[in-house]
Amino acid sequence: MEPSDLHLQDRDPPDLSEIIELALIKNPACSVSRIRDAYHYVAHAFAGRRREDGTPYLKHLTEVAKKLTELGVDDNSIIAGLLHDTLEDIKGLTKEDLAKEFGADVAEIVEGVTKITTMGPEDEAGEHILMVDTIRNIKALHKLLLAVAGDIRVLLVKLADRLHNMRTISGKKDKNRQRVIANETLLVFAPLAARLGIWQIKSELEDLSFEVLHPEESKRIESLINQTEAERKKELSAIILETKEALESAGVKYFQVTGRPKHKFSIFNKMASQHLKFEEIYDLIAIRIIVDTNAACYHAFGIVHGLYAPIQGFFFDYIAKPKPNGYQSIHTKVTGPHNRTLEVQIRTQEMHQNAEFGNAAHWTYKEGSEGSKEAKSMRSLGNQLAAASAENTEIGDFMRAVLTDLFTDQVFVFTPRHDIIELPAGSTVIDFAFKVHTELALKLSGVKVDGKLVPFNTVLQNAQRVELITRSDAEPTHEWVKYAKSSHALSRIRTYLRKKEREVWAKIGRASIVRELESFHLDPQVNLSPSKLDPIIKSYDGVKTADDLYARVAEGLISIQSVVQRIRALYSVSKEPTPIPVSVGFDGTMEIGGKENKSIEFKRAKCCLPIPGDEVVGYITRGNGIRVHRRICPSAQALLAAEPERFFATTWQPSDAVYGVSLRIRCINRSGLLADITTAIAAKKTNISNVKLRAGGDAVVDITLTVDVKDATHANDIIAKLSGFASVISAYRVFSSISTVA
Repeated sequence: MEPSDLHLQDRDPPDLSEIIELALIKNPACSVSRIRDAYHYVAHAFAGRRREDGTPYLKHLTEVAKKLTELGVDDNSIIAGLLHDTLEDIKGLTKEDLAKEFGADVAEIVEGVTKITTMGPEDEAGEHILMVDTIRNIKALHKLLLAVAGDIRVLLVKLADRLHNMRTISGKKDKNRQRVIANETLLVFAPLAARLGIWQIKSELEDLSFEVLHPEESKRIESLINQTEAERKKELSAIILETKEALESAGVKYFQVTGRPKHKFSIFNKMASQHLKFEEIYDLIAIRIIVDTNAACYHAFGIVHGLYAPIQGFFFDYIAKPKPNGYQSIHTKVTGPHNRTLEVQIRTQEMHQNAEFGNAAHWTYKEGSEGSKEAKSMRSLGNQLAAASAENTEIGDFMRAVLTDLFTDQVFVFTPRHDIIELPAGSTVIDFAFKVHTELALKLSGVKVDGKLVPFNTVLQNAQRVELITRSDAEPTHEWVKYAKSSHALSRIRTYLRKKEREVWAKIGRASIVRELESFHLDPQVNLSPSKLDPIIKSYDGVKTADDLYARVAEGLISIQSVVQRIRALYSVSKEPTPIPVSVGFDGTMEIGGKENKSIEFKRAKCCLPIPGDEVVGYITRGNGIRVHRRICPSAQALLAAEPERFFATTWQPSDAVYGVSLRIRCINRSGLLADITTAIAAKKTNISNVKLRAGGDAVVDITLTVDVKDATHANDIIAKLSGFASVISAYRVFSSISTVA
């Protein structure tokens, strides 16, 4: 260690001497030379620069460092306090430059403070402000600040910076700007100070903000306090002395007996919330007794009640029954001298440490978040700090790890209106879009992050600003399934893609019905109008819309013949001739009109692979027997238009035979998917004879397989089973055999 590390130097400026003196008191082993180097660095960099109130800019930097030194922080925090404005205000200076000069740890802290400072939008004067318009935003902003900081020391530096800015806020000429800063301080930074257990800074920030936001009320309360201040101080000193003497006489070992006068903002809050006059606030003074053991707490409690008359109903034993967050202490109210109410807290040193920094930090129960991950992590801060010191752990690594562990599973980003959106870590711009609004996301055509266009697979980072660009004809693609990480976004994308698949089938089904109507010389335009089609739709269970009807026809769930028959029934026309019954023999022939007729060679048309239960037609080929087609088969429809005399109506009744049909399943690829599908099909007592997979460039895969079924009902049962899988986008029969699938 250099000699300069051990003592002050006569040539040190007064502000630097004060910082070093305080640092040596808190930590005699601190590196004075590094603190001195940092001071001279900023003294040179900010030479001649002044703040808006005319004071040297260097004064602000040294005041921040002094406050940090008072808090007993490590050397790097003090140095970062001196350097906290350098990255933002010194042109050309980089984080790497700072790291080379003062170490990576200091550079990380300074960069963290800079991120927080420049996180908000700019006002007309070009100064950054944080958005605190709504309670929802404020709570999210607290989390965002903790996440962006990444190191508790960043927050300590920022709080010290804000404290000095508030102490000198009268130097700002713009009164509106003063109010904006004070409002932000009251809603954001004072609660953060409370979260870290720094009650002195929290109270002062509240009082300073109160003076700006409510100047008349602040002056009135200050005047009332000053009128009684001398009397209260004298009264408090007498109570502390009397309590100490009583504890000593009883042999109770105590470490502290201190007074806790209320500050202005606390008094104002109590008057406003409880509708009290100043004269009605009797608990303006309070004392806290810190002893060595639990037993001593109860002994001291008895002594206090012996000195002063207890007030009934105001005794709370949080030692025997701790608060949900682990807070322990004895609280009581008594009637003190001059008939004034006196609050008393009694606790051990360990309880006090936990109450201020660990298990029972006040913010956890005041904000009602005892069970949150954030609360649990912050509760153990005091114990972890003690352990880190005992094990000589690198304090910088620890302080970063506390917040890193706390927010590894979350990311916080801004909307263009500066609302904060909380997402799981690893979320992309697609997840952001669906979190903001599903309808906007479905029309998403582009995304800007911090003003720059980015691809849809961009992973978001804390404090980025995300702007959605939409277009009326834009829509999700299968690529989005690969990009989305949140279950909410994936669910909405899958639902949309399924709907689009159904729209395709609806077009196919409608075209088939149109052709069938035209074959009966019925005008499709008239017969598929809402007035004609509505009664048909209502006649089918589960069918709600025309598109639903068309899609079911295309998928084979509703026969085209039944739809057309119901449409024709609306007219006074003769019924369609009764179809010729057809059965299939075991010799591979079809018996037409009963066994008494000659058997004719029967073959299923390969273009549509009909099965019993389908609506079918027979086509008499030239020399090759009869080909049986599904009624909606495009090939059959073309032949019917060219050679109607070769067709006849048929019915096909189920038998003991089984027939191969092709199914196509479009799904989101995942581990074990094919095994789940084959297991589900096997449960339907059928065999899979062929399987083919076609994977795209994203997470979607098409599986085409041939299964053996008895009839259409059997096939539809299998399709319904497969459609129930969360990963399946669509499942349907295809016309062509598996050998013809690309």
